[in-house]
Formats: sequence, structure tokens, C-alpha cells
Amino acid sequence: MKKMIAGIVFVALLGAAAFAAVPKGPAFFTVEQVKAKWWLVAPGGAKFLSMGINCVLPGDHSPVADSPKYRGGGIRGGTEKWAVFTAARLREWGFNTVASWSDRVMWKQGMPYCASLHLAAGENHRLIDVWDPAYAERVGKALVEQARGISPEDPMLIGYFLDNEVPWYGDAGWPTGGKSLLEMYLRLPEDAPGRREAVAFMAGKAGEPAGKLSFDAGMALLGKPGTADEFAGMVAARFMETAVSAVRKRDPNHLILGMRFANGAPDAVVRAVGARTDVLTLNWYVKSGSPDPNFVDRFFLLSGKPVMITEYSYRAMENRTGTRNSRGADVTVQTQADRAVRFRRYVETLGALPEVVGFHWFQYSDQPTAGRFDGEDCNYGLVDHNDEPYEELLAAMRDLNGRIVKLHGESPLKLPVSLDERRPLPPAKVAQGKGRFRPVTFVDYSRTSGGGKTWGDNSSGCAGTLEAGGGKAVFSYDAGPGWGCGVDLVPGGGAPAGALGARRMILRMKVPPGVRYVVSLNEDGVGPPDSASFASPSGADGEQYLGPELVGNGRVSDVKIELGDIRRGTGYGNQAGNETVDTQGIAIIGIHVGGGQGPGAIEIERVWLE
Repeated sequence: MKKMIAGIVFVALLGAAAFAAVPKGPAFFTVEQVKAKWWLVAPGGAKFLSMGINCVLPGDHSPVADSPKYRGGGIRGGTEKWAVFTAARLREWGFNTVASWSDRVMWKQGMPYCASLHLAAGENHRLIDVWDPAYAERVGKALVEQARGISPEDPMLIGYFLDNEVPWYGDAGWPTGGKSLLEMYLRLPEDAPGRREAVAFMAGKAGEPAGKLSFDAGMALLGKPGTADEFAGMVAARFMETAVSAVRKRDPNHLILGMRFANGAPDAVVRAVGARTDVLTLNWYVKSGSPDPNFVDRFFLLSGKPVMITEYSYRAMENRTGTRNSRGADVTVQTQADRAVRFRRYVETLGALPEVVGFHWFQYSDQPTAGRFDGEDCNYGLVDHNDEPYEELLAAMRDLNGRIVKLHGESPLKLPVSLDERRPLPPAKVAQGKGRFRPVTFVDYSRTSGGGKTWGDNSSGCAGTLEAGGGKAVFSYDAGPGWGCGVDLVPGGGAPAGALGARRMILRMKVPPGVRYVVSLNEDGVGPPDSASFASPSGADGEQYLGPELVGNGRVSDVKIELGDIRRGTGYGNQAGNETVDTQGIAIIGIHVGGGQGPGAIEIERVWLE
């Protein structure tokens, strides 16, 4: 009877439109796979997708005293009245979750909410030393302080985020090329429990007893691909064991909502977190608004758990609060209409995936004009500083929030089953030509020295050179543990190639066996990547397109890439372009070798389009 009453009360508070089932079932939120689709399940048994907003706060702060900033609480007559007004507003807009870093007064408004914890509570570094008993004590203390006032019996609580963007790569939560966790642990004092674990791990890699492994020998193994990531997985497993055990002693009822990865994490870390969480959570900003579903599939397959997007957003230069968008995630567009378009693309693409169970937009209000505590000054808000909504964006949100359950439930997409399989992406539009197309040589090293520029993550030791001679060009690289390195090939003379009507690009080259690489195409276009417009005499508009990930076979081969199979790059190039491969103006064809693969060389003979 208690479970049934909780479910009925829950539906009455939130409204039947947010659900897709008759209320019966659990007293708290759970997660469940139903007919090859993953769902959150609300108290009472209704299928639920969490559509939430981060940072729902009555006011904002800036270290610049006179900076304009959000002042909703003052406008609405105080925090309590603001909270009632805002909760009603969020419901009207179709949102059903108060997400991270929101004022606790919002937890009292009858809306489901998530609690954000920061349990990676080490000294000087949040993941060191997870094997030290003192670390477990700090985690326990942090939980007591941060969970104060949260009831384990509250049916509106969806669950707990254990932390946010933790530095799994050592220096940060994303590859930077700095010190890895393994190196940091090896440099701890000799009596540190974590150092003993690291030395034993390295000794096992070297096939020696831990007591006989010298410091220099251990450090020499650090550059071996995969070694640092494997140890990071061990750290993750230990952290999750410590943190989840602490939470479960206090609250056995609510979901564990993962670690909010910053755009990614080493595979070993994802597996370790997946083993102890209910939902895998990911902060993922995609500038173009066109996310690759295969990226999310990978997290699902590695973790075995459904995925929730816990941060995403778009910011426009056209805004009413004068925010400059000079810091923060680079998802800059020009107009408020552009924000709406990208929101639709993002949520419609990922909402159709059967393993995705929610989206949390960052954030409720625009940031201070002069910047918040870390300088971020972005038009991320649904409302401006005067608490007035951006209607074009909200119209798109109302629409999608109202049909997300239907979109997810009726999607024909299947759950992924293998890391070796990829979902087909929508075909790229390719500029059409008239008349018969004749093959165009982009670069031919048997006839000319050609040109090119190497690039790489120098902070990780990634370096590259391109040397032409003997009928070929050799791109030599050392793809360290960061982003990797690449070479940008340009036509002889440096002028963009006109290949209007081409349908594929072909690279005759020899790539070392097993080496993973991606071929890119950059259109001609004047202006930096964040320029408002791109233009070239040919009409190309500076977009970048990426081919699928390929693997070398160690032989001279003709690598054929259909232009209809490439996808627009999200990290470089004009993100407001015509979404068409402008073959009339191809400036660069590039080769990118992913990080962590060590030294090697690619021999390039000829590149052409046909």
C-alpha cells in the first residue's frame, strides 16, 4: 500500500503527461531495460526520461562587484516565491528534473531532483591516494557534510552523482599530455599505500618482483600504450568501492548516477565505474549540434549501463545580457534561432538511442556579464538576467520535452552489441557538379614534393615530421598519451583544389598494421574557427569533415573514402556552414593518428578525388 500511495502522489504532483505507464511499482526511482529500451522508472512504475536543468538558482555571483548578473529572486519577491514561480515555469516548459547545483529550495517544489556530491576528496589531488585509509575517512566525512538534509526516504530524489569531471587522466578529466595517475602514484612517498599498489602494478608489467623493480625501470614503462589507462581503471575501481559503500550505508534506496565524465574517460575507467553505478553519466558539448551516436554506444558497451547526458548547451553571441562567451565550452553560435536548431539536433539524435535515459541542460540563467568565479561569461541560460525567457529556444524545448517519451519509445534503433560495429551516420550532402567529372589529383609525391604541415599534442610528447623524396612522403610521428598527432596535406602550389562533382577521395599509402587513424577534409574558407562567417572565392565555407576510423594493414593500399560517409567535425571549422561538402574548394586533406599508439611512420604516395 505504501508503494502504491507514493506512486499516486508522485503522478499527482508531476502530471500524467510526463509518464508512459500506469502507476504501480517501486517506491523510489529505479532503472530498467524494457523490450530492448532503457528507462528510468519513477515511483509507481511509470517510464521516465529525465529532462532537467542545471544550476536553477535565485541569483548569481561574480568576483567583479558591479557585473550585471541574474537576479531572479529579487525580481520575484524573494527566494521562496521565486522557487514556486520557477518550478511552475519548468513544468510548463516540459522539464521534469531539477538537476545539479540547484538551490535546495527547488527540492521542495514537488519535482524530481538529483543530488550532486563531490566525494573524490583527496588532498591536493582528488584521486590520490585512494588506497590510503585516510582517503576513505575523507570520503565519509564529505558525504556526511554534503548529504546533510537529504532524506533516504524521499521519493522525489532520483539519485546521487558521486562527483563531476574528476581527473582520470592525471592532470584533468580529459587528455592533456601531463602526468598520468600512474606517474603521480609512483612519485608518492615510499610508504604510501598507493605507491605500493603502483609499484606492484608496474612490477607485474615488467615480470619482476615488486621489491626488485627500480624507479627508473618503472618510469621507463610509463610510455607503453595502455599502461597508464589500465592503472587509472584500478584507481577508479577502488574509488567506486569506497564511495558507493559509503553512500549505500546511508541510503540503500536511491540510484547511483555515476561520475559525470568530462567528454570521456579511459576505457578501463568507464568499465570500473560501470561496475558500481546504476547510470553512466556524461558531460558532452557538441558544437555542431550533431553528436555521433557511436560515441554514446561505446560508453554503454564499456559500462553495461544506460547513459544520461548531464551537461550540454549552446550559447549565442546575440543575447540580451551582453555575455561575451569568452570562456567555457565552445558551443558558440550566432543567433538564438541557431541555439534552438542545435538543441533539436542534439536531443533528437541521442533521444532515439535505446540506452539514453535523460538530458540535463546547462544552465537555467545567463552567467554574469563579467564572468562567474572562474571567468565563464556565457549565454547558456534559458532566461536572461531579468528572468525573461529566450522564446525561440524554449519553443524547441517545449516541443521536444513533450514528445521525448514517444520519440524514445518508438525509435527503431537497436541496442549496440559490439564495439566493432558502428551505426551508419546520415549521409553527408556533397556539392553537385554539372557534366562529366574527371579525377582530380590533390597531391602526387611521384611528381612533386607537395606540401604539408604536421601538428600534435606537444604537451604529451607527440611530434611529427613530413619528408618527401623517392616518390613518396613519409609522415613520422610519436603519438603519445594525449590527443595524438597528424599531418595536413595541401595541393602543390598551396591553392585549394577544385573537384566539384567528386564522390570519393582515395589515398595511396602504407599505414603500419593495427594503427588507428582518421582522414579529414577541410574546405577553403577565410576566418578563424569561431568566425561569424567563412567565405572563399569558390564558395566553400570552411567546414571540416571527418571520415570513419580506419586501421592500417602494413601494405601499400588505395584507401577509398566515400564523401557521403564522412561527417562534419565538431571541434574545428565553421559550425554554422551549409552542411554540404563543398568539393569546389578543398584546402586540406589530413591524416590524424590517435594518441597512445607510440611512434610510427605513414608513407603517402598519392591522393586524388574521383
